[in-house]
Parts: sequence; C-alpha cells; structure tokens
Amino acid sequence: MTAFGFKTSGGAEGMAKGHPWGRVGEPADMAGVALFLASPAASYVTGAQLVSMVED
Repeated sequence: MTAFGFKTSGGAEGMAKGHPWGRVGEPADMAGVALFLASPAASYVTGAQLVSMVED
C-alpha cells in the first residue's frame, strides 16, 4: 500500500527524511500494536487507522 510513496520519494531513505523519527517502520514496530489490539486494553477501541511505513 505504500509502494507508490516509496517509488516517488526515493525509497526508504526519501520516506525517512519526512518522518519525525527519521526512519521507516520495521515489521516488529507493528507487533506492539497487534498485541494491544488483541488485549483487553483495547476493549474500548472502536475504530482507528494504523499507518505502517514498512518497505517491502
């Protein structure tokens, strides 16, 4: 889903320049989100957009 952004911005380096943390995400970065959403702590979450900037 982010392939267009990676192509038009110069790859992961280009995408990272515009990101506050200066890097693109790794698959492990999404692990905490998955654990949270699968836990009782997320019982009141009804909808959210979780954007991942992980290069394929």
